[in-house]
Amino acid sequence: MPVAGVIGAVTCLALDRDRLVAENSEEITLSKLKHEAELVAHALKVGAVYAKKRGVGEFDTVDSQKDKITYLYRLLVHDKLIQPLAKGQESEPHMKHKLALWMSRQLPEGHALLQ
Repeated sequence: MPVAGVIGAVTCLALDRDRLVAENSEEITLSKLKHEAELVAHALKVGAVYAKKRGVGEFDTVDSQKDKITYLYRLLVHDKLIQPLAKGQESEPHMKHKLALWMSRQLPEGHALLQ
């Protein structure tokens, strides 16, 4: 079922800069973090160690980045370390953004990726 059918037309919804900004129910844009790609890459490294120590799996070299992002996102949601995305908004760009935000909160103040 399309998002528009569930929540109706959203004319303008503006949330703080770390959250989604929607012009309407079909067009969603994300507030870009300065080093988002690097934060996602770092989150995947940290997440691989977390998953291995937790005993729920390991990332293989043959796993695609999309699969790693989805797995790590769902693991962190399951462990209640991040808030889940709204139903129908679970896309790769949104998951990447959530992982980047999570990683930015884990890094110490003054870290190069937070500059």
